[in-house]
Amino acid sequence: MRRTLMITAAAAALVMMGGGVANAAIGWTVQTAPPPADSQQTVLYGVSCTSAANCTAVGYYRSGGGGLTLAEHWDGTAWSVQTTPNPAGENVGSAYLDGVSCASATSCTAVGEYGNPSGSAQYPLAEHWDGSTWTIQATPRPKNSAHAGLDAVSCPSATSCTAVGSAGAEHWNGTAWRVEATPVAAGLKDVTWNGISCVSGPSCVAVGQSGNSASTTVTLAEQRTGLTWSALPSASPGSTWNALTSVSCRTATSCTAVGQYANSSGPGLVLAEHWNGSAWTVQTTVNPGSGGSASLESVSCPLATNCTAVGSYVTRAGVTATLVEHWGGSEWRTQRPINPPTYPHRYLDGVSCAKATGCTAVGWMQPRSGALVTLAEAN
Repeated sequence: MRRTLMITAAAAALVMMGGGVANAAIGWTVQTAPPPADSQQTVLYGVSCTSAANCTAVGYYRSGGGGLTLAEHWDGTAWSVQTTPNPAGENVGSAYLDGVSCASATSCTAVGEYGNPSGSAQYPLAEHWDGSTWTIQATPRPKNSAHAGLDAVSCPSATSCTAVGSAGAEHWNGTAWRVEATPVAAGLKDVTWNGISCVSGPSCVAVGQSGNSASTTVTLAEQRTGLTWSALPSASPGSTWNALTSVSCRTATSCTAVGQYANSSGPGLVLAEHWNGSAWTVQTTVNPGSGGSASLESVSCPLATNCTAVGSYVTRAGVTATLVEHWGGSEWRTQRPINPPTYPHRYLDGVSCAKATGCTAVGWMQPRSGALVTLAEAN
């Protein structure tokens, strides 16, 4: 199951703002994403929009026990819950959907994981929407991997999807899923792939993080050309923690990835990097001057010079607020999403921009008492 990368600060030093200033010109509005009728807790992790009037969001909900898969659809006017299947059997515990990619209004693929009741093992999960029904697709489990969930998926067409997660990558060729080798440099451990973006069937970039021999968590990036994955050395500006959580590519030589980094003397800071076909470069981002950790969880680039990233940060009051940043081709600037005041903790985990001036973001909120509820916003 996907989790935010909020890092507890070793020292609550004030985080100074870098890059552009806040931009209130872009207005975000809250949309109502209803929970299933029997839900006790509801969370949205990912979203994919083929147009402003067609978005699909996925996550999970709880009803009397473990997690159950969740999908909701936006038709331009309202969100509605779609019926999703769950893996069956006496050895199946909770199931979650973490990421979704829609090649068209009638072809969406969602990925996630399910576990056994004890939580000691995790299996990949993929489901497909054909315009009327969600169905489970058979997904192989990588060998020698007890935890093999899928966190993100990218489908440039209905017959080509690639998903990544804690155990590597899997590819859908229109008929079946198969495991792909994603080799990493010697000495790296605890490799996790968090995000992927494919500009065509054989051309994808995946990002994540890994531990190294110096006990530092460093960023990872790889590119698939044809059937082969190869490393794209990425930057790790933090002395202790670096992670890339999401990536969006307009072409094979123009990708933007976001995440978080941290130093031993301060809180987590937002991270953005750009791939130009030859190298990754760190871009100057905006950190809220709150003294608390901040993280970007998802990015969507409808144009090479137009990206929107979402996440969250800890305020001076100790609550969690949503964070939105926009890249206009020369700098990152903050936008002002809505933070419903009755919920002290608010997170945005997924964003999809169907066009340069329209994005939809999803996540979840935590009340002062009670269960988690969905959050959806659009601009």
